[in-house]
Amino acid sequence: MNYQANLSKLVEEIKAQGYKSVCMWQPAYNLGGGSAYLRFAKYLVEHTDLTVYYMDYKDGYLSYLLNAQPCIHFLHYDENLLDFPVKEKCIIIVNSTRVVQMPRMNPENKLVFWHWETIPSAWDIVLINHEVKKYLELTKNNHAMIYHDWSARDSLNRYQHIGFENKDYLMLTLPPKTVECRKELVEADAINICFLSRLANDKKRSLFYLIDNYAKYKTNKKKKLHIIGDGVAANEVKNFCKKFEKEIEFIFNGTVPKERLDDYLINHADILFGVGTSVLEGASLKIPSVVLLMDSRPIHDEDAFWVYDTKEYCMGILTEEKADFGVKYTKISEIIDSVYNKSNGKKDEGQKSYEYFIENHSSMEQVIYSLLTFFKESTLTFKKLQKCIKYTPYCQLSIVKIKLLGINAIKIMQHVNTVRIYMGPLQIYKKVADRNKTKHYVFGINIMTTRRITGWKPLATSFKDTKRG
Repeated sequence: MNYQANLSKLVEEIKAQGYKSVCMWQPAYNLGGGSAYLRFAKYLVEHTDLTVYYMDYKDGYLSYLLNAQPCIHFLHYDENLLDFPVKEKCIIIVNSTRVVQMPRMNPENKLVFWHWETIPSAWDIVLINHEVKKYLELTKNNHAMIYHDWSARDSLNRYQHIGFENKDYLMLTLPPKTVECRKELVEADAINICFLSRLANDKKRSLFYLIDNYAKYKTNKKKKLHIIGDGVAANEVKNFCKKFEKEIEFIFNGTVPKERLDDYLINHADILFGVGTSVLEGASLKIPSVVLLMDSRPIHDEDAFWVYDTKEYCMGILTEEKADFGVKYTKISEIIDSVYNKSNGKKDEGQKSYEYFIENHSSMEQVIYSLLTFFKESTLTFKKLQKCIKYTPYCQLSIVKIKLLGINAIKIMQHVNTVRIYMGPLQIYKKVADRNKTKHYVFGINIMTTRRITGWKPLATSFKDTKRG
């Protein structure tokens, strides 16, 4: 497909709908998955005439990385933001769980929600007023929910039972590299494998079961494991590794800067294991690349899968998804055998990994074409969202529940300038404050209005769900 010509056509169709600007909404203090938003923003300003906004914290990391992009208009986010600063009609793409951050805005603004979580999302904590099913069905019916990969779509269906059947993927991508790994093994008398990932709580179990399998692998060669990454689980990882120091030599590298990562992988990795974008870092260098299973609990499994055996762009699945995913799985010991005990094993497996990467994850034009298609096809407006989630911005909603004899008897809801008190389902009291006066209602009847003399402040500025007994 001639993506560039089709991109121009899509942009014109979007503008014909009345939208000339888009906003990437991803406030973040670290890089993480936000790097995709960064690349989208840069591509759109360089290849289209759409106005591109980027919502980030004032001192956010992506703002820092993009500060040399004068054509990107930065919007500063904080939890007290009441109104979206862009008044003209705009299309906003935002993570599905960040719906709570949406402030008041142009009612005709379009919304596209990107779900990239593989692990179950705590929707009942995020949407504390019980709007989860309503919200997800709204996104489904308005073509406004897209996914990272198969696992992200499956996680919505598995845990929320909404029945998302559309396969609208905004997949991971990396630009093709100008270098590649060596065809020969790193060392003739040693096995050198690499684990590349953030050392986070949702990734550590993948590393632990890799170590378990690697320690049991029978060989006369020295076994080395290069661990690249850092994070909150780093100390736990190091303590876990101590139990296997007789079988494996561990090389801890911490975070390797992007400009040095390719060189390190080329010179130290015969096989790369990981989950997420890290797997593509290896495949793009023609390093044999493998996707590990994920879980929040200990993983007792011998299987992983070659990156080229995946489907629907999936770079990581939970153990409970394994049967439903239904791809070819390979024992970790057999993966190591195929590289170290077969003639040209590293070259052949690396080439297959690379060909998968090129075909599925190397084209930014393809991803932007998908992104603009989702922009065009979404029919979810802020006006529709407000009917589903009436408290905006939702992150300023506070709920206190008071129990009597173990039963929720009284509920106090505060939002910006309004307080509501419910007894069971019945609203018995409401207080509404503006800059000049405060009105008090009992059973819907205005019983008192007081004038304000001093400066006005919102009554609630934080998101919490407190239960008191």
